[in-house]
Amino acid sequence: GKLLSSGIFSLLAGTDGSLWIGTSTNLAHLENGNLTNYLDAEGRVNSIVQGHDGRIWITRSRIHDDKGPLCEVKGTSLRCHGKADGITPPYAAPLAEDSEGNLWIGSVNLLIRWRAGSSTVFTPSETRSGEGLSGVQAIAADPDGSIWTGMDRRGPGLGLQRWLHGVQKPLNTIFNEGTLHVSALFVDREDALWIGTEDQGIYRLKGDNVDRFSSVEGLSSDTVSGFYEDREGNIWIATTEGIDCFRNIRVTTFSTRQGLSANLVDSVLAARDGTIWIGNHGALESLRGDRLASI
Repeated sequence: GKLLSSGIFSLLAGTDGSLWIGTSTNLAHLENGNLTNYLDAEGRVNSIVQGHDGRIWITRSRIHDDKGPLCEVKGTSLRCHGKADGITPPYAAPLAEDSEGNLWIGSVNLLIRWRAGSSTVFTPSETRSGEGLSGVQAIAADPDGSIWTGMDRRGPGLGLQRWLHGVQKPLNTIFNEGTLHVSALFVDREDALWIGTEDQGIYRLKGDNVDRFSSVEGLSSDTVSGFYEDREGNIWIATTEGIDCFRNIRVTTFSTRQGLSANLVDSVLAARDGTIWIGNHGALESLRGDRLASI
């Protein structure tokens, strides 16, 4: 067989080693050298997710039928879910499954928590009507039960948001999440959140610590479209200018990006209790674990 479209918008490596391919017109499955095209529910496949139970789910846009934007693979066909199942938007883009088996679906200005027989619709604060797929652009599920959503709009209540039990929660970070134009989200195996943006590169959020990587640090582009973590723990980033790979390294840098008051360190001392004392410009600072404090 052959792909019926040259535009590929999503990929998923199945637990059985096969490859699921989302194109501009349909879903395809490559297994043992054989390619199967699913043509009973055509449209652009924006996201592909394999659930904890092994089922394959996709979201669609540019739909020319009334079957609904969420579909699951049933053998050699697709079973889709729409308004009758509690999924009201005509199309959907980001998709994620939480630790309880719920599917989270994003559209223009709606966020839906769905499972068969149950549907809850959330409206992120300050959302406005839009066209196309503008709105909820990315979703990631955290192991602690919270859901991260990213919007391609800036402003209060927009940008990066965290949801817990269906309620938006404030973020206690050193950057203003409302200034982000979010394009992709990913939670890695260390529970760190990777935030891809349209024009500011990447932010990595781990607890209260935020790291930023942009074209200034060597990223191929400040416009990020996706993340993938391989089995060795490497993080692969897709941008508009290429692919970047982040690997764990033995050197950790602490600077103003990580919370130091200045980048003019003249002295450093390791105390017996494990505290690192830093003589910086205008401040005496201490590092205990990952926590920085200034005097």
